[in-house]
Formats: sequence, structure tokens, C-alpha cells
Amino acid sequence: MLLFKFLAFLPCELFYGYIVDFSCLIWENKCGQQGNCWLYDQDHFRKIFIGVSTVFMAAGSLFDFIIIFYSDKMKNLYGEDNELN
Repeated sequence: MLLFKFLAFLPCELFYGYIVDFSCLIWENKCGQQGNCWLYDQDHFRKIFIGVSTVFMAAGSLFDFIIIFYSDKMKNLYGEDNELN
């Protein structure tokens, strides 16, 4: 589960967080430090968010179709009989 967390969940949060920050128009500045975003470009955010999500879903669907195509060529990984008792 730890490997799954690092390869799936953590990069997703970082990537989508970057998309949210990328669509910011006005940042708060205090003492020369960048703070929170005050105003977002909603049209830009919507286009990028939906576009990136569509690309990820298409890539996931492609991998699903590859697995379906090659599933008949997969061997019995556990060495069990295929007969039902």
C-alpha cells in the first residue's frame, strides 16, 4: 500500500495542486512572501482541469483495453487448477 500511495495518490495531489496554482491571477504578498490566491481564472482552470482529467482517463482506458486484449494470453500465476470444484 505504501508503494501504491507514492505512485498514485501523492503525485495526483501534487499535480492537481499545481494546476490550481497555475490558474491563479492575483496572489497575496506579505513581507515578500507569496501567500494565498485571491482570484482564479475560472475559464482557464476549467479547460486545463477537464483536459488533464480527460487525458488521464483516456490513458487509463487504453491500459484497460491492453489488459483485456492480452488477458487470454496470461498464464495461471498461482499454479492452481482451472477446474471448479
